[in-house]
Amino acid sequence: MELEYCSAGDLRKFLIHWTTARGHNNAAVPEHLILHYICSMTRGLGYIHNGVINADTGETVPNHEPMVHGDIKLDNVFLRWPTQPNYDLPDIVLGDFGMAQIEHRSVGTTGTTGYYPPEVRKVLDLEEDDPEAYDRAIVGRIMTRASDIYTFAATLCGLIFNVEFDNRDDAFELESLEDFFQATQYARTLPWLWEMVRRCLAEEPAQRLEIAELLGRLTWFQRGLREAWAAGMRVPLDSWPVIASHTEE
Repeated sequence: MELEYCSAGDLRKFLIHWTTARGHNNAAVPEHLILHYICSMTRGLGYIHNGVINADTGETVPNHEPMVHGDIKLDNVFLRWPTQPNYDLPDIVLGDFGMAQIEHRSVGTTGTTGYYPPEVRKVLDLEEDDPEAYDRAIVGRIMTRASDIYTFAATLCGLIFNVEFDNRDDAFELESLEDFFQATQYARTLPWLWEMVRRCLAEEPAQRLEIAELLGRLTWFQRGLREAWAAGMRVPLDSWPVIASHTEE
């Protein structure tokens, strides 16, 4: 499998550079970057989950088999400066498909500690508590598209809270995250954002948002991005690990 060269690093490098360049951990990432992440990942997951190749028309790949990425995290969301300026933002590219599986053929668990969805953590906890139950569970289907929705939101939390998601820490329980969110500027500027994150991080996979619902909101997300840009919102150029050779006027 080949991955195109992404000239602006990845979201983890961005987050480290952002907090360093801003001098502290409380400088909120501009909301149009939050919206850009949501729009870009909705398109990307729309393709791998449902085969949607044109979100505007709903066109899909014939006979598409739904795929689970299996390891969405800051490190695996890459940044690439576009050939044509796009709100002075890099393209956001979901990469590293080394753990990806066709959903109906998926077996076992994949992912990264701290990002594991609850259904994965439950199985992994069995390894010590009930080895026989673990041996039975680990050969079955555990990861689904809902697992990707969880890690999509976990990665988004890194941008919202300026710290990498780690659900081994009680601070990342939903109740605590909601308190933290209400203290951010997004509670005022993007008041709908928490409800979206909460639904994506639901304990039960069946209760999480599906990519079809996010695709249904894509035009609305895109309008918010355009309006933020028109209102003068920008990401300072020194915020990026690698600065583009062009900027928009």
